Amino acid sequence: MEVYIEFLDSEFGHFPDGRYRLSASFKDKQTRTIYKWVPRWKDVEELFLRAVATEAMNERDSPYLIRFADSGEFAVAMKPKRPPAEKALYRVRTGELDITLYAKGPEEAVNEALKEANRSKKTLGLLTTVVEIVDGVEMHMRTRYYDTVKHLRELGFRVLEEKKTTK
Repeated sequence: MEVYIEFLDSEFGHFPDGRYRLSASFKDKQTRTIYKWVPRWKDVEELFLRAVATEAMNERDSPYLIRFADSGEFAVAMKPKRPPAEKALYRVRTGELDITLYAKGPEEAVNEALKEANRSKKTLGLLTTVVEIVDGVEMHMRTRYYDTVKHLRELGFRVLEEKKTTK
């Protein structure tokens, strides 16, 4: 059985723990009963994606598809640029290791990357390159270089060096 409902309104409220919540009111067209829905974001996302797919199948040049795209652009614009604690995004490269991670600064990025290299048994290079990434663009003027061996020693790692022999 299908029930045809009419969207009435949406409003903000609060959960008992103080967080904001969204609720939507609907009216059953036959019984005139009013329902209130507090959606889970997972359900909203699925409904939105299915609405986009349905409209694309019905009409490729639909004005609704343009509105859906604008809604997506608005959501991207609302996304926070940095994670909590004001961490920045860095790309760290040395030897076999090429990792992108959030850190409070280039020193922390190198420390975490070298620890990851140790965990994953990646071969390190003699030079570690750290590049800050801002809005998806590597900022080469902010590139920093580190002596990998010196940095590992500062972190407390025991570094074995090969002795050079001459004939």
